[in-house]
Amino acid sequence: MPTGGHRLRMRYISLFSGIGGLEHRAIKPTHYAEIEPIAATYLAKSGVEVVSDVTKFSPPKVEAVVGGWPCQDISIAGKQVGLAGARSGLFYQLVRIAKESGADTVIGENVPNLLRLNGGQEKVKVEQTLQSEGFVHVEWRILNARQFGLPHHRSRVF
Repeated sequence: MPTGGHRLRMRYISLFSGIGGLEHRAIKPTHYAEIEPIAATYLAKSGVEVVSDVTKFSPPKVEAVVGGWPCQDISIAGKQVGLAGARSGLFYQLVRIAKESGADTVIGENVPNLLRLNGGQEKVKVEQTLQSEGFVHVEWRILNARQFGLPHHRSRVF
């Protein structure tokens, strides 16, 4: 995809990939990470290596890490134990991988309840963790699928 006469070149990792969604449409990630077998099989068809266990992943050097870490412990439909939960606590693996890969950009996605849970303390934990690992410029946005022409309401915090 040309911009100003140059081809875009960016190395990035996609974590908690599902069947895809946060990836650049013209640039494949170096790796996907997805534990669900059906989604992993789908992603593997792209020719990109799929890692099934983020806790054992040693990342290559990249510029960015993207990922919608599991929301089950954050969602209003769940137990709301936050980042202390086994699933939503995988956020810390996202940060570890970003740090180890040398990435300078992290794009994370989760449910809006992250901003309210425990009086906003889960949001503070996310910010403090990112900042303590060198990702000092943290910004938040809530986006809805409808803003992108999709026919349903699905708000997410990025």
